[in-house]
Amino acid sequence: MKKILAEIAYDGSIYHGFQIQPTKPTVQGEIEKALMKINKKKVKIHSSGRTDKGVHAKRQIITFDININIRLNNLKRALNAILLKKNIKILNLKHVVKNSFHPRFNAQKRKYSYCILNSNNYYPWEGYQAHYVNKKLNINNLNQMAKALIGNHDFTTFSCIKDKSKSKFRYIYFAKFKKRGKYIIFEIIGSSFLWKMVRSIIGTMLDIEIKNESISTFETILKSKNRTLARTTAPANALFLDKVYYE
Repeated sequence: MKKILAEIAYDGSIYHGFQIQPTKPTVQGEIEKALMKINKKKVKIHSSGRTDKGVHAKRQIITFDININIRLNNLKRALNAILLKKNIKILNLKHVVKNSFHPRFNAQKRKYSYCILNSNNYYPWEGYQAHYVNKKLNINNLNQMAKALIGNHDFTTFSCIKDKSKSKFRYIYFAKFKKRGKYIIFEIIGSSFLWKMVRSIIGTMLDIEIKNESISTFETILKSKNRTLARTTAPANALFLDKVYYE
């Protein structure tokens, strides 16, 4: 058996998240079906994390074992011949030296980005993977709120009630809004994230800014550890898993 690590990208618009489900299309399900065609046996993949329904990835990390003798370039070509039709692409493949390596448990940090379309002058397709906000946003106000995220915090306020994590503490290394033409991109790097945490944070910050509330409101909401104080969760279609960091 050979353990392979793959960097993959996908458009999550047509999928019910990454994790396999019995009756609904998922990213994991499509990759495992493609691997079975090539390997002729069932293959289970492991990922660095499970993106939600509608969320995209630029560099998700997965591992899998195969028992056939095939060059990595040929395997990559064969997989993409199947998966590109499904809005999934294998970016890179390499052999894993340590069998103990796990893409989720060995991950040190994860980076997500969220794309906000903040202009009335745009083409229809430009909002496909972005969240349109009609009001002109003040990026300085948003970044003042984002500063409150840095460090180790209890993110109960921004957790989903169905999240089964034992601890709601997470460490945030970086959080910033950046202007890019018609778009405002929010980038955040953390040790890991709770279910729907990033979208809940973004939805709350945007709501405070749109309603012209004090920027200190966000920090008060964060420290409250009260889910009922979080605002509307931002849509999934604008969220990307950008990168997973390893030691």
